[in-house]
Amino acid sequence: MKKLLAICLLATIYSSAFAQETKPCLFIATSTIKNNICSDYKWVHEEVKDRQEYDLKKKQFTEENKANSYTGTGGGFVSAKECVIVYEYNSKRSGFNCSPKVCGVKTGPTIEYCEKQLAALDPKQFASPPNIVFRWIGKGLPATQNNSITEDFGGVMAKFTSIDNATKADAVLAQFSNKTTNLLATVLVKTDDGKFIVEYLAPGSTFTKKYDSKKIEIQVIYQANNLPKPDVDITDFVKDKVRKQVTNENGKIKVASFIGIRG
Repeated sequence: MKKLLAICLLATIYSSAFAQETKPCLFIATSTIKNNICSDYKWVHEEVKDRQEYDLKKKQFTEENKANSYTGTGGGFVSAKECVIVYEYNSKRSGFNCSPKVCGVKTGPTIEYCEKQLAALDPKQFASPPNIVFRWIGKGLPATQNNSITEDFGGVMAKFTSIDNATKADAVLAQFSNKTTNLLATVLVKTDDGKFIVEYLAPGSTFTKKYDSKKIEIQVIYQANNLPKPDVDITDFVKDKVRKQVTNENGKIKVASFIGIRG
């Protein structure tokens, strides 16, 4: 009996693992919550085995939301060799006293491609900067993202991911999210080759960039959002302020903090 139970348990484990491995695609759908132009949007996602399973999920989602949706329900099939981002923003409704929270979807061969599509949109259509809330890398793509870690910069949350690019040189993918409601965040970045880069993040915004460097040093300073952007001396960091060193070594991300100036 014990042997039979063990065989059944192993069969269950193997079947579960197989089921997970056979869902390489993604079902993603959006809809308004209520049946009016000022309604906020909602979105859902679920991994699916193939387009046939996607069609079933889309049909179910459409049926469940057809009574409340003002725009109708939209669904998208994302293959195993595609990437996707979902972003949210407050939309301008001309002639209406409202700016509902809307979600949009961009797909492409890489995450960077999706982000470029988002960056190319006309900012006039946004009542608030778009904020990326979901990323998905196709399971049929090379596994380039090996390790990640999240750090808090006292208002800006940063996620650092280890990446081996096409040239096999180490790189760091950094996603910065300004969680404040009224502070402009100035992000100072120094790469391995001594290059200084300045990024500005408005309240509630998210910024993602790949740095072709095994090591980057980062410092974040804040000011009221209604003031002009600071005239930062990009040849050095601000003295006596904490900064963090992010190192990508052998596919592993490490973070260390220190105060002062380092060469």
